[in-house]
Amino acid sequence: MKSARSSFFALFFYGVASLYSTGLAAQQAWAFEEVSPAIYRLDEPVTQRFSAIEAPQPAQPGQKLAAILVQVLPSTSAFIESYLCVNDTQNCVPIQGRRLYTQAFNQYSAQDPVLVVHRVRGWSGTLPPLFIKTQLNLWWE
Repeated sequence: MKSARSSFFALFFYGVASLYSTGLAAQQAWAFEEVSPAIYRLDEPVTQRFSAIEAPQPAQPGQKLAAILVQVLPSTSAFIESYLCVNDTQNCVPIQGRRLYTQAFNQYSAQDPVLVVHRVRGWSGTLPPLFIKTQLNLWWE
């Protein structure tokens, strides 16, 4: 058993070392999870704000966003529209099918705020309030 455990750790550390040697270690990432405040009204925008400067190893000046993965999980089956935005609500991409992976914001600073904006368009037979859990992964370099 000790031999198998030693082999596992040796392979694990070899894998980590190989990541550093290939240059992938220059890219940083952080995952966020947040639940929206209660939503009671249709068509009222609710914005969730995320920032790589809040990560344990925060984004530094000059670093750029590399990719963003976002998943939207509403508490009911209400019809919602969600958008992923960077810096303000003028630079947005729609989140289709409750999930989006994009590199559309690569020109933006990793220190810019990332926003997820939700609008409830219809209750679809459910009743308010609605909560939306958002899971967001940021990569920057």
